[in-house]
Amino acid sequence: FTYVQRNVTGGALTPLERYLFGQAALMRDADLWVIGGFGAAALVTVVVCWKPFELLSFDPAFAATAGVPVRAAELLLTTLLVCAVVVGLKAVGVVLMTALLIAPCVAARQWSEKLRRVVPLAGLFGALAGLGGTVTSHLLSYQFPKAGSVPTGPTIVLTATALVALSL
Repeated sequence: FTYVQRNVTGGALTPLERYLFGQAALMRDADLWVIGGFGAAALVTVVVCWKPFELLSFDPAFAATAGVPVRAAELLLTTLLVCAVVVGLKAVGVVLMTALLIAPCVAARQWSEKLRRVVPLAGLFGALAGLGGTVTSHLLSYQFPKAGSVPTGPTIVLTATALVALSL
């Protein structure tokens, strides 16, 4: 990345911190449409492929004997994960995306043992963390203007962490 910043025309315009920690404040309407489109596609994929994903998650050997194309289902799950990471990079960055992949699931798992309940709960907790973190970031930035702006990405992750703590 340092090589690109120094030797590629326009490479220094985007600092490393934006990739590591995101820059939710710089997101535009087009970014939201992309996130919404990928989110809707992922939701439809999970609903359509629920049974194979459920079997694969608990017992891949049984899924194979039940006729589930295990390799294809694993590839599809991995693709959905990669899409989630790529879509979240601009908002919260590489470092914080890891927390957002894990925290909502951990929180949801504390409320139920059934996968059919954990998955929607994790989505709800992730949405609450995003909304709560964004609102909190903006409120704190306006409340304490001399301290500077409060970064949105880390505030979202702190909100997700608070949801985990509350759930535990």
